[in-house]
Amino acid sequence: MKSIFKISGIMVLFLFSGCLQSIENAPDFTLKDVDGNSFSLHDFKGKIVILDFMATWCTPCEKQMEELVSLSKEIGNDTVIISIDIDLSESIQQIKSFMEKYNATWIFARDTAEEKVAAKYNVVAIPKIVVIGKDGKILYSHSGVTEKEKLLSIIKG
Repeated sequence: MKSIFKISGIMVLFLFSGCLQSIENAPDFTLKDVDGNSFSLHDFKGKIVILDFMATWCTPCEKQMEELVSLSKEIGNDTVIISIDIDLSESIQQIKSFMEKYNATWIFARDTAEEKVAAKYNVVAIPKIVVIGKDGKILYSHSGVTEKEKLLSIIKG
């Protein structure tokens, strides 16, 4: 009986430590938005940040954009959305046209950092959403469309 308890206790510790390791600090980065203004992730410390890795030609990214537009109408000033276009062949004008098409009013940028932001966040497919808590820790990371309701539940904790 003691050995079963010890094994169970060890398993619990492994499960618990795995949960702790899944919450990591979000890598900082600096980019310029489509208007040429420089910003860094650390500028938004104390706010929830939603990173949206995307491209304007990506059909699932368009669905994600619809979800984000709907979300943006329900979130307060303590949440920031940043869409990062990972396709460097796309022009600023293409991105601005995409923004206008969806009436998206948040920050849009191209991933022009020397060390690509997409690489820092392990983007292998788009769209990819990463939600960063007020403390700078990654709360959620998902490749594929994330629905507004899921994002709201993460934001509201």
